[in-house]
Amino acid sequence: MRLLKTLYEKSVARLTRAWRRSLHLRVVTITLVASTLLVATFSWLLATRITSAQVEARLDEAKKQLEQGRAYIEPQLADRKEANDPGLNAIIRYATTLLVPAKDPESLDDRPPFYVLLEPTDARFIQAKPQAMPDIDGVDPERVSGAIPMDLRSKVNQSSRNVYQYADINPDSKGTRPFIIVGTQVSSGMGQFSLYYLFPLDEQVRSADDIRTTVFVAGLALILTLGVMSALITRMVVGPVRMAARTAQRLSAGLLDQRMEVRGEDDLAALASSFNQMAANLQRQINRLEEMSRLQRRFTSDVSHELRTPLTTVRMAADLLFSSRDEFDPAVARSIELLQAELDRFESLLTDLLEISRFDAGFAVLDTEAMDLVPIVKRVVERLDSLADRAGVRIRVHVPADPVIAEVDPRRIERVLRNLV
Repeated sequence: MRLLKTLYEKSVARLTRAWRRSLHLRVVTITLVASTLLVATFSWLLATRITSAQVEARLDEAKKQLEQGRAYIEPQLADRKEANDPGLNAIIRYATTLLVPAKDPESLDDRPPFYVLLEPTDARFIQAKPQAMPDIDGVDPERVSGAIPMDLRSKVNQSSRNVYQYADINPDSKGTRPFIIVGTQVSSGMGQFSLYYLFPLDEQVRSADDIRTTVFVAGLALILTLGVMSALITRMVVGPVRMAARTAQRLSAGLLDQRMEVRGEDDLAALASSFNQMAANLQRQINRLEEMSRLQRRFTSDVSHELRTPLTTVRMAADLLFSSRDEFDPAVARSIELLQAELDRFESLLTDLLEISRFDAGFAVLDTEAMDLVPIVKRVVERLDSLADRAGVRIRVHVPADPVIAEVDPRRIERVLRNLV
């Protein structure tokens, strides 16, 4: 049970992931579902309408036959006054026989087009029995009379109008089939008779089955055609989009020479051309920026090296003066100290330029060590005191009593703090 649950969850997860990631799958699925619902609804309405039209036509035919039969049978029974007339059954049988059309000799179906049943409504007609036509093997008047639904019989006996009902009956011992039964009352000199026409709906049922089969096959073919067409059309649209996505990924990975393939002159071809133009512009801009960056790195490196030679000479003279500063008056000694500090700062700036050049070239390496950050902060503040005094700014440092140990590159972190301050 747990294995089935795991397989089910994995299958659902895969389907969900495919649904989210594939525009092609979503478009084809939505098209198939929508077309299936539309075709199923249209097919059901079409089959229902055609079947209803055929059944209604059969009903109209049955009502027409019933009216003709009543118009013919009433004069045959009008002269009969005695309910117990011995010849009444023969007369009813003869009249009923005339209501049934002759069977087509070329027809392969041995069953009649419809059945006719004439029976007395009043219980006084003891001698009169139900008569059913056509008189062929398996057609029993009592069976045909018993096949008439009781509710239809009651409606016919209580109403002077034509009444009809659909029912599945077996009047000829050849299996239960759908029938449409129409009935009405027939007046005579002796009382009321009930006349029923039983029309089989075999042809309508077969026609409805054929229509449903045809509509189903045509609908299935239409759905498959729509699915294939939507898959092909979506592929035509999604293919260039996927190609653009792959090309964009390669461009972002640094493969600046990647381009989309342009096919035709439609909107997708215009999209590919615009994408290629954009990629070419990006490549030119990136190459230009790379060239500018290379020139900048070279300029920084050249300036740093060119300044270091005169700075070394100035440093040697300044160191000599700084070592003999006690021999000068206090004002000159203070100037020598300031000169020494500014030279240190200038050397630091040159070092920064060289390091920036190494960073741009990708050769910079961090030299980290565990150390206390408090001395670094204090050293930065001390070196910037003179600058703060000239700017009229007071720098305050708040540090904890305990050391603040961190794994840092002291030279670079000092430079960062100095730039921030």
